[in-house]
Amino acid sequence: MTARCLIPAATAALGLWLGVVGGALAQQHVSIRMTNGTTLDAEVVKVGERSLSFRAGDSALAVDLPYDQIATVVWPDPSEWIQARQFFDTGRFQEAAGVYEKLAASKVDPRLGYPSPGNYATLAQRRLVECHRRRGDAAAVAKSLPNIETDRLPAGERELPAALHAWAALGQNEWNRVIEIAEKAVADGLSAASEEGVELAYLSGVAYRNAGRPDDALIAFGRAYALSAGADLRLSRAAMEEALRTL
Repeated sequence: MTARCLIPAATAALGLWLGVVGGALAQQHVSIRMTNGTTLDAEVVKVGERSLSFRAGDSALAVDLPYDQIATVVWPDPSEWIQARQFFDTGRFQEAAGVYEKLAASKVDPRLGYPSPGNYATLAQRRLVECHRRRGDAAAVAKSLPNIETDRLPAGERELPAALHAWAALGQNEWNRVIEIAEKAVADGLSAASEEGVELAYLSGVAYRNAGRPDDALIAFGRAYALSAGADLRLSRAAMEEALRTL
C-alpha cells in the first residue's frame, strides 16, 4: 500500500478514535456537588481547565460552571479503580499502588474527569501515597506527596493528615521536623489516643532515636505500643520492634 493510500485510512481511524473518546465523555453521567450545598445529576459536555460544562435535567443547553464553585464531581468508577480498591481493602498495598500509579499517570483518559475536583487521576495519586503510608515506606511518601494536587481533590479532603507530612519528613531524614509536626498536631487538638495520634507517636519515636535521643524515643514507642495494643496490631508490633532496637 502506498503512502498516499495510507493517509485517508489513518485519517479515518483517527476520526473514529476521536468519535469514540468524545462519545464516551459526552455520555458521562455524574453527580455535581457544589460549594453552596446543592447537588445536581448531570451529563458532562466538556471538562475544561478551569470549568465543567454540563447539561442538567431535560435542558438541551450546556451550563459552564467554574471549579471554584464545585466541591466535587462524582464520576462513575473506572474498572481499574474498583480493582485497586479491592487490593487496598484486603491489605494488598503493593498491588494497589501499582494500579493507582497507572491511573494517576492517565490524566488524558476521559473516564477520569481530570482536572475537575474529585477526578480519579488526582484521587489515585492520593491513594498511592496512602499505600506507601500503610506499607511504612517513608521515602516513597516523601517522593509522592508533592505530586498530589490538593485543589483537585474533593473539597473535604484537601487538608492532608499531619501523619502524611510526618512520614514525608521522616523519608527526608528531617528528624526535628517529624517531632514538630507531631507536637503541633496534638497541640491543635488531635487526640493522642486517636489512630493518627498513635501513628505520630510511633513516628516521633523513630525520629527521636535517629536524632540521638533514645530516652525520648522509648517513651514515644511505649506510648504508641500502649495505645495501639489490641487495636492496630501492625503498629503495635512495629512500636515494640523499634523500642527493642533502641535499647
